[in-house]
Amino acid sequence: MPAGVWSFSASACWWWSHGVTISPSERGVLRDLIVARIASVGELAAVIEAGRLREARELGRCWREDLHLLEDLGWGANDPGREFTFAREWGPHRRALARLYEHALGVVIDSPHPTGKGGLEVEAASVAMRVADEILIELTEIEDDDAGGGS
Repeated sequence: MPAGVWSFSASACWWWSHGVTISPSERGVLRDLIVARIASVGELAAVIEAGRLREARELGRCWREDLHLLEDLGWGANDPGREFTFAREWGPHRRALARLYEHALGVVIDSPHPTGKGGLEVEAASVAMRVADEILIELTEIEDDDAGGGS
């Protein structure tokens, strides 16, 4: 990808009282990160087989939230290829974004090679971290403004 294609842009992401809007390229970054993360869904079966049911329920909740975010963003690389708004009631999306950020951070930290675990390139993981971080910051600012009586 050319430099700057995946960079988060405040002008491309505005927020009103209804949420945070991301560009198609930012949507693609998050979609690719979700796809890389769900490659390890087999760990859920191992936890169930080991009888660690509390952990299995938590992993199941995490996967549901990740898949829900993927459903909302679009399953295909260019699906639907337009801006996406994180609207109110974004709790599950916020948790999924935080997990995606942690996953991308793990790729960057753990990989001395250009391609990290799950086929996610380190550069792409770095960009995904920036996108997820900026969205989480914007959502936090909205919540802080709402808590303080802002519009």
